[in-house]
Amino acid sequence: MKYLLLTTLLFFSSNFLFAQVKITRLDGAGTGQQYLKLTNSTKQKILQNNKEDVLKYEGKHGPIVISNVFDPSLVSGTYRLKILDDNFQTQGWPTKWMLEDVNTGDQWTSNNTIDISNDQIITGRGFSINIQQVLIPGNNNAPNGFIGSQKTYANPGNEWLSGIQDDFIPNYTNFLRTGPLEEEAAKDPDQVFSNVVNGTWFPYKLVSWKPEPSTPGGSFITPVKPIIFSSGPPDNLKELNNVDIFFTPDKSKWSRCVVVNTFSPYYEQDSIPNPGSLPFSIRNDASLDKDGNPQSSTGFSWFPGYAIDVGSGERLNIFFGENTYFNSTSTGIGTANDLGLSTSNGMDMIWNPSSTTVEPIPPSTVFSGSLTELPLGGQHFVYVTNELYDECAQLGLQLNGSAFDQLNAWAEVMWTTIPVLTPGSTLLSMADGLIPNEVEIQLRVNNPYSPKLATGFNNSYPLYQFTLNSATVGTNDWEESSSLRLGNNPLSISAGGFSTLFNIPKGTTITLVDVKGQVLKSWETNVKEDIRLYPDKLEIFTPGQFYIHLRRNTGETILKKWMVLE
Repeated sequence: MKYLLLTTLLFFSSNFLFAQVKITRLDGAGTGQQYLKLTNSTKQKILQNNKEDVLKYEGKHGPIVISNVFDPSLVSGTYRLKILDDNFQTQGWPTKWMLEDVNTGDQWTSNNTIDISNDQIITGRGFSINIQQVLIPGNNNAPNGFIGSQKTYANPGNEWLSGIQDDFIPNYTNFLRTGPLEEEAAKDPDQVFSNVVNGTWFPYKLVSWKPEPSTPGGSFITPVKPIIFSSGPPDNLKELNNVDIFFTPDKSKWSRCVVVNTFSPYYEQDSIPNPGSLPFSIRNDASLDKDGNPQSSTGFSWFPGYAIDVGSGERLNIFFGENTYFNSTSTGIGTANDLGLSTSNGMDMIWNPSSTTVEPIPPSTVFSGSLTELPLGGQHFVYVTNELYDECAQLGLQLNGSAFDQLNAWAEVMWTTIPVLTPGSTLLSMADGLIPNEVEIQLRVNNPYSPKLATGFNNSYPLYQFTLNSATVGTNDWEESSSLRLGNNPLSISAGGFSTLFNIPKGTTITLVDVKGQVLKSWETNVKEDIRLYPDKLEIFTPGQFYIHLRRNTGETILKKWMVLE
């Protein structure tokens, strides 16, 4: 006679399952609908080598979803999942997947294309896989390809970094024209990209360069290089990347970068003098080393941090600008102090925004009511690209090149921000590391599954690996009550009768699964009750072992029991 020891297995998960399983990307690209998070060790490898092919993601934050685990003894093993074309080859667009047990060679293939959301059970292994293709950012279907964003400080308190939001100063900072009835509304109809990191980070190619209709001469402030001819900069959001941006006092992690002059043509048309280089071109002042000392070259400095692409495993070029008008020796309309401008940090080649956003000028001054009154911290705009980090060497050549070369350089920029300090905050000196409290910015969008060369193990098509064992199952805190039990087990089918689940709480999902991982029946309780399990009503007509899952919908918990029929 078969019999059962009433043991309990408990575990957390995403979708109640497998919180600890970590996905490793070996080839290809793609996010699914997941918020990607690399392990710290992977981030360090990217930082050290500028690129890492083998990307390990935290549990619940990988590009594919492993779920619906039915029994740990069935799922133990190492698996590789390939996303392939319709013929399970690497020739056309990725549409189907193939799973292989690395140790046994057993294989499973998708029943449907990844264009359809489908939770497919891996027969005999007790888990399922859900992979769904996603639309590119800018598809205009809610949420327009945006997944989420986050800002995290290393230490509580001293939250020093802020930023200028769209329409912070009506009309004069209207750099996102995606509001109702605005000219770019169709590109982001729900304005999801107006709320990234509390509205302080923006897709560069969604930011407007065109004159503002509601101001004299169309003047306004924008982090995008104004292109005063009809073509304008590229505006396609499909290339938006998933990035982590770090501001850190650790100089060993700083990024060598170009510095551009964010004094724009809109200042020039207001007759505001520019003491520096041409608008949105490389600065022509001496480069600086990490301690702020001048060097023999021009136009380069150090961004106090770095950026990585969590989808491609690449460290990225990141650079900044500053508006040279906001300096202590401005000519033409007196000194900055004469005008009452407390922001005079726009011509020192250092990323050092202030908290000064608006600085009114006496009405008697000719430039009262102009862009002069809006220093916005010195306009130290930050630019994150999709280029592999090379200390901005190629970018510097392009920005010093022809108009066509400059357009190509700006086309590499994916994200931007207008940073300011929170009121009362201060930065350290450049020699002391600038950053008072390390902060990480995460920006996440859809990236469709697509070929991208990494290890080459799958001819650049997406390839993922994961391991399932008792360690990836974990435990949780749903303790088994002595009254929560399965009675009349084992049960003889020939003799009739039923088994009973006693004292099942209201709102519990009950799922019956066979040893191959097939779901036989699932339902939810409406009241606290005893549940009678009749084999014939469950459509069980042959003896065997079955798993009963009890999931409380109020928490990420599962209680699992065995039922034996003879």
